[in-house]
Amino acid sequence: MYRIECGFARHPPVPVWDAVRVVNQRVARIVETITWFGDPLCNLLSFEAIRWFNCCSTRTNLMALPLRQIVMIVLILVGALFSAAIPVRADEILIGEYASMTGGTATFGVSSDEGARLALDEINAAGGVLGKQLKLVLEDDQSKSDVAVTAVKKLITLDHVVAIIGEVASSRSLAAAPICQNAHVPMVSPASTNPKVTQTGDYVFRTCFIDPFQGKAMADFAMQELKFKKFAILYDV
Repeated sequence: MYRIECGFARHPPVPVWDAVRVVNQRVARIVETITWFGDPLCNLLSFEAIRWFNCCSTRTNLMALPLRQIVMIVLILVGALFSAAIPVRADEILIGEYASMTGGTATFGVSSDEGARLALDEINAAGGVLGKQLKLVLEDDQSKSDVAVTAVKKLITLDHVVAIIGEVASSRSLAAAPICQNAHVPMVSPASTNPKVTQTGDYVFRTCFIDPFQGKAMADFAMQELKFKKFAILYDV
């Protein structure tokens, strides 16, 4: 939690001090909220605000940050927080997607996103759903489970999507699935094969086979159809 540590060369009138105290509390809450959602623009603004707040960490530096400047920063942060949400049009249905567009498994995310956009284009060209066009709201989870959680929270809380696509990697689906389940927002994974993903709850689905089924099917095919007898297994260490 961040706080503005302010001091005065001379004691100010009580109303001014009260105003500084109130702004101090509001800014701390706003910065915490913005950081929790993890939006890049909001994070940039919050970091800039914190840099300014640090200028006011001693009594001798108070003049570097006038009260009106604090209020201005607070207004900017509030505006950024609300502008981060995607505006919803009456003729649109928002579908959220979190995918690894960058990071170690970026190929997974890019492929999944291209497939989702192709499907939405076909659906919209055919008239959409319930007379409305589908709009995809994408969040890059950077191939990280913790970022996936933050992305899904933003999609649900700020963007108000009605359903979520993602993720390919089972680890990130497992991390974000409870968020969707608790919010009663359906989540569909295109390729998470860990059986535990859909065991999260009745709002979590997949469009692929699970690992135990695929493993047995591959083994049966290799031994019965291809007549293979020796196998090698590759795995991460």
